[in-house]
Amino acid sequence: MTPRAIDSDSITAKLELMDEALRHLSSVGAVDAERLRTDGIVRGAIERYLAQLVDLAVAINLHVSASKLGRVARDYRDTFRLAAEAGLIVNDLADALAPPAGLRNVLIQEYQRIDMGRVAEAVPLALRYYRRYVEAVAAFVREETDRASQGG
Repeated sequence: MTPRAIDSDSITAKLELMDEALRHLSSVGAVDAERLRTDGIVRGAIERYLAQLVDLAVAINLHVSASKLGRVARDYRDTFRLAAEAGLIVNDLADALAPPAGLRNVLIQEYQRIDMGRVAEAVPLALRYYRRYVEAVAAFVREETDRASQGG
């Protein structure tokens, strides 16, 4: 199977949205379970940005793993493992990002009562690890663009 080309423009657009979500999450300031329980606007914004970060990363992961490996993941968490296998991110970053991907389903689908403590704990982790993700993916796109411009 011939690998598909990486759509750098699409990935870059998603990275810009991720940067925006990270800026907004950062601007909220300190978050704890009590603040999330009592401030519905902050809670809604944080839940939305956390879910958006996961959704955008998963879309990038799916595209790159399909392009590079000819395979797609069976669930959100697995997309991070395949992203590492495809060379998009390093294994330790994939390991750090996979568990919060499961939180996205809780936030969006409300499969269970949402633990506000867990959501509050996810914010600094998302800020740290998704910033690393954005940097790694941007570097990957630059390398792919350079490789394509050199004909290889």
